[in-house]
Amino acid sequence: MRALAPSAWIRPTRTARMRLTLFYAGLFLLLGTLLLALVYVLASRGSTIDVAVPAPVVRRQLKLPGGIGSERRVQATGRHAR
Repeated sequence: MRALAPSAWIRPTRTARMRLTLFYAGLFLLLGTLLLALVYVLASRGSTIDVAVPAPVVRRQLKLPGGIGSERRVQATGRHAR
């Protein structure tokens, strides 16, 4: 078995398959970059959306008249505990 020279390790022969692979990889990279740039430009132009934020809701504890529910508790049997 013959040992490969170091130059063969660094620079493989350029076959048609290698050239087409490099061509399509470069084309994919170029078109992907252009597509991302186009999306960025379109999104930055149309991103002036005004959003109205409602005021926070203040919740108050409801107090029933006559203290109903605060002094007595209802047990599971339905009778009032004293």
